[in-house]
Amino acid sequence: MDTLAVVESYVGDVERWPSHLLIDMFAEEPKARVIKRVAAFMYGNYVNVNDTVACYNACNGMLRRYVDSSLKRWYQAWDTDEGQEDEKYYSMALKRLVWLKTVNG
Repeated sequence: MDTLAVVESYVGDVERWPSHLLIDMFAEEPKARVIKRVAAFMYGNYVNVNDTVACYNACNGMLRRYVDSSLKRWYQAWDTDEGQEDEKYYSMALKRLVWLKTVNG
């Protein structure tokens, strides 16, 4: 199974994902803010970090080492409930924006 199909098994059909996330996943240069938005969406929708890393790299393919470490850092921050800053993401289950508590960006 390809990595996008694996992530779709958690989150649902890619055609139903928010358009801003599709732009982040497939077209945007993976800068810190973009990676944080992708991480928040995937984490909040219960996609494990290894599947998130594999999917993002397959879909975007730029700056892999930076992407891998950045995605893992955000997941670790949310897993340990560190920090002060909030990040919003679109919950596919609730069909609305919700917030995660995160470390300072």
